[in-house]
Amino acid sequence: MAGSGDRGQAYTLESLIAALLLVTAVLFALQSVVITPTSAGALDRDVQGQLEQEANDVLVTAANEGELSRLARYWDCSTGTMASDMQSGAWVPNQGYANDVAPVEDLGESLNRTFGEGTRYNLLLVYDTGSGQNVTRVIYQGTPGDEVVSTSYTITLTESQQITAANAAGQSVAGCGDPVIERHPGSTGATWNVVEVRLVLW
Repeated sequence: MAGSGDRGQAYTLESLIAALLLVTAVLFALQSVVITPTSAGALDRDVQGQLEQEANDVLVTAANEGELSRLARYWDCSTGTMASDMQSGAWVPNQGYANDVAPVEDLGESLNRTFGEGTRYNLLLVYDTGSGQNVTRVIYQGTPGDEVVSTSYTITLTESQQITAANAAGQSVAGCGDPVIERHPGSTGATWNVVEVRLVLW
């Protein structure tokens, strides 16, 4: 009789130890899962701040090296579109370049190097036509999510600047038969238009 009582106590003790181990395992698992806003696909404030700084640095560097201006003049004057490029592929209205690479080599490499896997972005040329804003999509990777980082840099195009596409054959902005960016009707002197190069990340 005493033997079966000892056995019952052993089973009870064994059950308590198993329950304690189970509770400990659950608590450990809960502590090791860190739930942050980024788990749901949104960007936390630190990540947003870092992305904004990196995006701004890319645009400022590209502007200082003349790449943003070259990008804004990368036209095919026979079609009135952005020119196709071997690395970037064909440019498609409302979709941008097929390969998601900017046709200005250093800018394209800088964007791909800075914003690799996990960060999507749109690169846009925004300018005023006199009757409203027009947006040309250079790189379009989709509709931005809720948490968006956006930065921009403004450049001025002039009549005498050269079209930068390979097939331009020395054409100037003013000499382009079918310009992508139209001359602003209110422009005076040699100014053609003011263009905002906008980078949107999420």
